[in-house]
This record gives sequence, C-alpha cells and structure tokens, in this order.
Amino acid sequence: MKGALSGERQPAAARTVLVFRNLPAGPYALSQFHDENGNDKLDSNIAGIPTERYGFSRDARGRMGAPGFADAAIDLRADSSITVHLR
Repeated sequence: MKGALSGERQPAAARTVLVFRNLPAGPYALSQFHDENGNDKLDSNIAGIPTERYGFSRDARGRMGAPGFADAAIDLRADSSITVHLR
C-alpha cells in the first residue's frame, strides 16, 4: 500500500507483535511481508506474482495487486489487536 505513515522492521519469527502508540482514531490498513533475502523489497516473479510471503489487515486480497485501502482498513477507536496472516 502506498502512502505509509509508519514502518517497522522486526526479525522473522513464527509470531511477531508490533505496537504503535498514540495513533489518532480513524481508519488504518496494515501490510507486511517477509523479506526472506534481506533486499528491502517484496520480490516477485516475471509475472509479478510475489515470491515472498505477504499479508494485509482483515486478510484482504487484491486481484492484480494489493487490495484497496477500504478492503484492508480497520476503524481504530481504542486499543486494538490486529492479526495479519502471511500467505
């Protein structure tokens, strides 16, 4: 997703917890990927299909790319816990 407000790097683990503090209420979407080769990008094959695991909030899926913001957005009003599954 373009227009990221925040980013963070964490070592790969079976379960990773990220905490973002003091976010104002409103809609947010998360995207993440496992940079398996450490080149700071989501790699893809010649057809543009990702070759590294990735995921979006609400387990949203795009058809020919990332899902739209509305498909992945959650409405943050208070402390929230969001799970993102990598595929």
